[in-house]
Parts: sequence; structure tokens; C-alpha cells
Amino acid sequence: IYQRTYELVIDQINLFPKCGINIQGKSHPLRLNIVGADSDPEKTSASSQFLAPQSDVMLSPYSSGLAYHVSVAAHENNMLMFANGAVRRDVFEDKNASFGVLPSGYSYMKQI
Repeated sequence: IYQRTYELVIDQINLFPKCGINIQGKSHPLRLNIVGADSDPEKTSASSQFLAPQSDVMLSPYSSGLAYHVSVAAHENNMLMFANGAVRRDVFEDKNASFGVLPSGYSYMKQI
């Protein structure tokens, strides 16, 4: 689901008349590079380390365990990273450019 969502969003942003994102009056189309890592943490780490130097923004896979490896690569390369499905603290702690959309998994355990 995440891959297809990313593809649809990028396609929509790149549609005419937008033709990508506008930076200082110039349109820049977005390119999405997807590397399969078979939900394997070691492959995710290696893929992230490979893609980070040639990317501007990183989008993580679905789980906190895999998103952690993407966040490490993004942080080491001073990049922005979105982790849409991650809830573990270590994905975001001490990584100022790593963002998520879900509350921390620990917040579910707090008493109201």
C-alpha cells in the first residue's frame, strides 16, 4: 500500500500544470526511486545507505523496525525523512529531520 501511495502522490505532483514542485520560479519534477528489500532489516539498511547520497528526501517503509534503518541513513546524510508507519521512538529521537504521522507507540500505553 505504501509503495502505491507514494507512486500516486508523485504522479499527481508531476501532472501538468504543476509539473513538479516550484522552487524559486522553476518547476522541478519529482522522481521516485524504489528499492525492494524484502522486509529484511539488513537489506533495508544497505539500500538506504546506497540511496541516501543520491536522494533529496527519503520515504520509509511501513514498519518501525524497517523505518529505523532509513532514519539512520537519512540522518547520517543530513536528509529529510518521512516515516508514515513508524511509531518507535528510536526512529525519531535525535534525528531532527525525521518525521512521522502516527503518535509514538508509547503514547498508547499512557493512562488517561
